[in-house]
Amino acid sequence: MKRVLFVVAALGLAAYLGGCGGTMKTEERKSAPEGSGLSQSARESTPQQLAGARAAMGAAKATLAASKTDAGSEFQNAFVKSAIPPKEFQGLRALSDGSEEFVQAVAEPFSTFSLKTAIDSWGATLASIRVGYLPDPETVRIEELMNYFSYENPDTTGAPLTLEVETFATPWREGRGAIYIGLHAREGAEPFVAYDVKLRVEFNPAKTKLYSLVGYDDLTLPDSTFESEASGTGVNLRPGESVVALYQVEPEDPSASDVAAVLAETDYLSAEAATSDAWATARVKYREAEGGAWRTLAATATSSTAAVDSASANARFATAVAGFGLLLKGAPWEVLWGYHRAAGLAATDDRFYDEREEFLEAASRARTCRKYVK
Repeated sequence: MKRVLFVVAALGLAAYLGGCGGTMKTEERKSAPEGSGLSQSARESTPQQLAGARAAMGAAKATLAASKTDAGSEFQNAFVKSAIPPKEFQGLRALSDGSEEFVQAVAEPFSTFSLKTAIDSWGATLASIRVGYLPDPETVRIEELMNYFSYENPDTTGAPLTLEVETFATPWREGRGAIYIGLHAREGAEPFVAYDVKLRVEFNPAKTKLYSLVGYDDLTLPDSTFESEASGTGVNLRPGESVVALYQVEPEDPSASDVAAVLAETDYLSAEAATSDAWATARVKYREAEGGAWRTLAATATSSTAAVDSASANARFATAVAGFGLLLKGAPWEVLWGYHRAAGLAATDDRFYDEREEFLEAASRARTCRKYVK
């Protein structure tokens, strides 16, 4: 019965809210970080509260600035600075849609990023939407929106870490694929389940022309981070903690793919891998004990044109939040994708009901919110 009520409420939520200018009280569903603007359990919202929106954005900018120094160690900050691609590669990057940066897989086949994410951006985003204004695009951190929410660990064996990799077509652009990656730590009483956790995605240039990591701005790391054997180069995951990410992929045209040429340009790709159907392979390194032996996980991202509706609940919801974040950043997809479609996709996941209800509120209200004005 709860599921039926949830779906019905989601489908009619936009009409029920009466737009962003209406009045609605919503209990806080999840403890928000300090300074996120969600300290009150309920609030009245009207479109005239521009001052409130600007204040929320100011707090978000301050939080964002602080997170760049507080959230990462000096080690990570040094790597962030060195992650700028060399000049010979800068010309090989392609801009698409004005809000996403795509990378040529043959030029940069490895993608490594920090798994240490905050969740502050969600609180600031929701606070702004509740007073009738879209947030400042510069303060929207898509990886923080995605990782604010809970995800279910699909493992039933009790493994320390579970690596999920799924592929499907993006719901916002025909001909573009998506790779969902979920990393889940098991439950138990230890302070940490896994230590020095690192993740790298290795793209197959014979099957992938361009790729783009959604979010994680300023969190990309050089390949040497993944290869390093030193302690403290990864992150420690607590029991029940999850980290999710989404890549967009523009597949290589099979008729234009020259496997021999690709193999000649790369020193890591085998002939077997180049001729497979894989867009990429995700690899994870971690230790079960601090300073212990390294353990590895790997999963293949097989090329797929399946609809996102056929993906798991974790992948569907993460895609909905990622697409919502891209809209907030200014992606012009209103024809194929909009806030209403993000809400509709998220509504297919009825787990973690209270959290999902909070996202549905934001996605539905955003349709009639005013744009942020500096």
